[in-house]
Amino acid sequence: MEENRRIDNESLEKVVGGLLTDEDGNKYYLDYGIDLGQCVWCGECARVCPMQCIEMRPEGAVIDFNSCLYCGCCENYCPVGAIGDNRKVIVKYAVHE
Repeated sequence: MEENRRIDNESLEKVVGGLLTDEDGNKYYLDYGIDLGQCVWCGECARVCPMQCIEMRPEGAVIDFNSCLYCGCCENYCPVGAIGDNRKVIVKYAVHE
């Protein structure tokens, strides 16, 4: 079994073009995804995803971008508009396989 390795913020910054810092000190970048600051954990995105690639976790909804078709179903059904382009994606940890 392959072991996952963590990527440090400096390496991640090179990939995403720079990390920003919010008022709480969280590192983040802007990308297509789910803004956990807006998400109300209703689970509607996970329910409508045709690829079932959205998982509801205690820290919020997580998209498996290896399976995502970028079809927009989750974005269209999100009642609070938390999913889409230019969303705040907080870096809690980054995993490299």
